[in-house]
Amino acid sequence: RIPQTLGGMLPMTLGVDGEGEFDFDKAVVRPEVKALLDKLAAKLKDSEYDTLDIVGHADRLGTEEYNQSLSERRAWAVARYLIAQGVPLQKIRVEGHGVSEPLTKPEDCAGLNKKDAIARLQKDRRVEIAASIRNTEVKVQ
Repeated sequence: RIPQTLGGMLPMTLGVDGEGEFDFDKAVVRPEVKALLDKLAAKLKDSEYDTLDIVGHADRLGTEEYNQSLSERRAWAVARYLIAQGVPLQKIRVEGHGVSEPLTKPEDCAGLNKKDAIARLQKDRRVEIAASIRNTEVKVQ
């Protein structure tokens, strides 16, 4: 599969550096994220791609099982929004990676109270979006 950048829009990560953050313990697409996803959906209408991968993530607070479910709900919240904007369901692949790919390190929260730890772990609460096209080039000899 060959990654597609869609004019630099992809890959896109929602929830990092204050852009499109997911609230703690929530899987709700915020209004500022909807505006970003509207632009993405418009670009996808005129782009060639086979698969749009939407991968949700969660922070390490809570049980592994709960965070797996939460990461899936976040990814599906983004997927449902894009589908409502006209992105074909059959081109979307949704996954939740739970707590398996944190951007923060355990020591980042050492000594913090729960409120400060929640704030520090914000970038782990994210959804990553990437598009790809199958490599269909065949060399005939």
